[in-house]
Amino acid sequence: MGLELCIVVAASERHDPRHIARVMMAAEKAASGIDARVTIATSPDEVPQGCRGLAVILATGGTEHLLLEASKLHKGPMVAAGIPMANSVSSLAEAAPLLRGRAHIAVLPGLDGSSIEMLGDAIHGLAAASKVYGSKLLLIGEPSPWLIHDPTPLIEKLSVTVELLEPLEFASTVHRREWKEAEEILSKAEDAMLAPGEPEKSLAVAKSVFEEARSRRATAVSPACIRFLHLTGANACLAHALQHVGGVVVGCEGDVTATLSLLLASEAQGAPAWQANIAGAWRDRLLLAHCSAPLSMAKRFRLRRHFITGGSVTVEAALAPGEVTLLRLDPSGRGAIVLEAPVLDPEPGLEMQCETQLLVEAPGLALVEKGTGNHYAVARGGLGYRLRAAVESLGLGLHKLE
Repeated sequence: MGLELCIVVAASERHDPRHIARVMMAAEKAASGIDARVTIATSPDEVPQGCRGLAVILATGGTEHLLLEASKLHKGPMVAAGIPMANSVSSLAEAAPLLRGRAHIAVLPGLDGSSIEMLGDAIHGLAAASKVYGSKLLLIGEPSPWLIHDPTPLIEKLSVTVELLEPLEFASTVHRREWKEAEEILSKAEDAMLAPGEPEKSLAVAKSVFEEARSRRATAVSPACIRFLHLTGANACLAHALQHVGGVVVGCEGDVTATLSLLLASEAQGAPAWQANIAGAWRDRLLLAHCSAPLSMAKRFRLRRHFITGGSVTVEAALAPGEVTLLRLDPSGRGAIVLEAPVLDPEPGLEMQCETQLLVEAPGLALVEKGTGNHYAVARGGLGYRLRAAVESLGLGLHKLE
């Protein structure tokens, strides 16, 4: 895969240069902050090849064949957009049935500020998808035994490479050593109730998680703590909490589907997302909980013993109020669930639940009855459109909960 994101302004040979220049300027504004190249194409052979993601903006009519040929030549995630000018939307409508299930299709209201913002979300979603497609995932130990879904179809759909690091080999890399940056962050905890030898043991495991992931050039890592806890004396909850320090997306429990969802959500929001369990479900409410959370998402936090084992270091984080966006890819490779959810209580403090908790307004029962599994990626803010664009650009559909 190439390093650049390619944005192509597609035009007929008899185009108005002033109109094309305006579309290109809008595309450049929309792609602000992204490593992307904006070019013009009037024929398929002018579409760049080897891009890690491709957005084709139809500036005029007569561009159907260019768009379809580009979709055949490009193998990664893709966005196709049209504007209500110069027969652009006409061409997009003609091509859309053949692109469905291959690309995200966007109809922009025009070339004003709101349209540029919408295009920017689509392009940021495409950029996030391009980090997932063809990525490498490191599993530390086999997935936890309670994970019963087979993610093979999703792995194949996204051209993901999965490498397994055996628990014994991983344990041999875990040594207590100085990690001042992480120690300074943990010193900001409101209080700590820890087991003997902590947080040193958990920090050693976390540091090894990041080092092994980087040495193997993995984009994301998912430690199955149950496989190595008896060897290392600690689980990897702190690695999930310290993602912003370690520089690698960290899932939990060896869950491939959840970790790929987490990677996509993290890239879309530009910061680590949270992997959470469905811990309680009602008709219009959902309790999310897990034994750790990214400290970059926390207003404040406490350090605790693990809810299940009584050892290791976990994080009881107070997440920000407002709104979150939930994402879970379907392990079957057929689609995903994307759901924006207002936060009802950022720290409900319910007993017999994992340490970090969040109560949101969402169709909880429907997520259990019609969802695609337990673990969800949770991102801050209303990222629904951006994540829907990311999902569809990967050729995945969107599941409805009605």
